[in-house]
Amino acid sequence: MNCPSCQSEQSAQSRFCTGCGAPVRGKSHGHTLKWWLGRALLAMLALTLIRVLLHSPVARSAPAFQASPAAAVDQPRGLANIGDVVMVKHGPWVCASSKDALDEVAKWAARGDTQEMLLALRRTRSFMLMPDGWQVKILDQSWFTRKVRVLGWLDPDDGRVHAYPEEHRIGRECWVPMEAVQ
Repeated sequence: MNCPSCQSEQSAQSRFCTGCGAPVRGKSHGHTLKWWLGRALLAMLALTLIRVLLHSPVARSAPAFQASPAAAVDQPRGLANIGDVVMVKHGPWVCASSKDALDEVAKWAARGDTQEMLLALRRTRSFMLMPDGWQVKILDQSWFTRKVRVLGWLDPDDGRVHAYPEEHRIGRECWVPMEAVQ
């Protein structure tokens, strides 16, 4: 085996060149077949998991947008995907400025401390999606949260979604729990 720097002859067991001190690549320095097979197996498992998550039949079973809010209540929806325009489920939902802000507000809500929860909402510039009838577009997703843009509010009198300019929540992007937009 020759040294890559000075081309002097080296023994198969030596790790460094005796002449110049440069590292000599031998079989002991490369990755083994076992290492390569392990990496290939991990890559295949990761690709399979991604394929299952992105192409699950549950995510494709329901239409992305229901034109009528009454129809959306009557029919069960599947999981909403990125780019879908959906109505937020009934109930008060936190719309947090970041994932950390959502965790902070959820922590105080789980402890039953409403005053601290409201202070955390104010401190993190988050808000609540209440009353019911908010329409949002899903921009991003993670395991238990979705990033959304608030598009408008459903007027129960005429059945249309309105984006009133005086409403400060319209157009804002925030993180909501996954259950709010399923």
